[in-house]
Amino acid sequence: MLNLNAIKNISNLRITNGFFASSRRDNKKQLVLFAYYAPLEEDLNQRFHRLRHFLVDNYDPIIIWALDKKGFNFKDSFCIKEKLNDSESKISLKTRIISLPSYVFNLLLNPLWLVYIFLTHEHRKVDICIACFPIMGVACAILKKLGKIKYFVYEDIDFFPGFYRNKLVKFLLSCFERIAIANSNKVICVSEELAGFRRKTFKNKNIIVIPNGVDYATFSMVQRERQAFPPTIVYAGCLGWFSGLDYVLLALALLKNKIPDITLILLGRDDWLRHFSRVSKKIIIEKNLQPFIKYYGVIPYRSLPNYLAKATLGLAINADSELRKYSCPLKIFEYAAAGLPVIGTDIGEIKKLIAKYEFGELVEYTPIKIADKVYSMLNDKQNLQKYSENAKKFAAQFDWNSLFDQEMEEIFRRN
Repeated sequence: MLNLNAIKNISNLRITNGFFASSRRDNKKQLVLFAYYAPLEEDLNQRFHRLRHFLVDNYDPIIIWALDKKGFNFKDSFCIKEKLNDSESKISLKTRIISLPSYVFNLLLNPLWLVYIFLTHEHRKVDICIACFPIMGVACAILKKLGKIKYFVYEDIDFFPGFYRNKLVKFLLSCFERIAIANSNKVICVSEELAGFRRKTFKNKNIIVIPNGVDYATFSMVQRERQAFPPTIVYAGCLGWFSGLDYVLLALALLKNKIPDITLILLGRDDWLRHFSRVSKKIIIEKNLQPFIKYYGVIPYRSLPNYLAKATLGLAINADSELRKYSCPLKIFEYAAAGLPVIGTDIGEIKKLIAKYEFGELVEYTPIKIADKVYSMLNDKQNLQKYSENAKKFAAQFDWNSLFDQEMEEIFRRN
């Protein structure tokens, strides 16, 4: 049973989210915990999914804490389910699946619930803990204060309050982020913009930038398979209110008369507000865009390169928001690794990367400007070829394995 006296000073505790593993180099005695706020069964392309694969493939057997995809069951939540192996891994691992309550309840009580689960099921001390989400970060900071975690790294993968419009949710997530970062030993940020923002608040914090990347070997396989398809643009990613997809659809309405055989491929899921179903689909119907769009929804990660191989241009059109200002979008690395030139809005990390590596062009966030940019690039074969070659060279520098090697070196350095 949980010793309630152990957390009586809970207001003074600090939080993390992380992983357990033994190092493959000089850190074989280091016990590491990896926990992330998503169901284990999901095989998406997010950074924490790739980090999970990296740890499993490169470290000794590890324990992974994941969420129960079936949702919260009060009776079952007092024990943890165990999965003996991961079908995609060569290494046997034990995974502990945690049942957590609904989202609003999550924000208020899940950090404490995670602490309770940990204290009642794990008796070892963690040498290193890496946190990926504010809720998990808070829970692990508490465990650090209780002496269960020695060294805490917060993996700052997004500006999470930016995902939401509800003021209470934004406030709570902002508080959780501040608690996690303030109580961490080191912070890994995905972009220079986000790192700069954090440094303004946490002036003495050790903050390091390790950007997002791509499974280059998987995506580069389709570079030579590209065929002469009709003019095709692709948007891959969450189809939420922050995606900029609505302006892409309005741009497509302007383009369909100039390029009658143009096609837009959409890959990704709707957001929790069902923006694509409620708003974007109305635009598609009102503008008669159905014949010009191929919507595939969520596809397996390893199938994504095959869809990108059918495209001529990759779109990274983002609404100007806090979320996108600090983000490092995965899609630009995936487009580039597949040899796709990219059109991106001049916001945050996209602006810096395209300007530096010249694998595409920037555009203002308006339907007319987007339509004009797509039209001009599709009709400039010479520049398309140049951008494609630059894209391949750019993406090769951001392979996940190389980036995570750098990250683990920074973590084990502990200074």
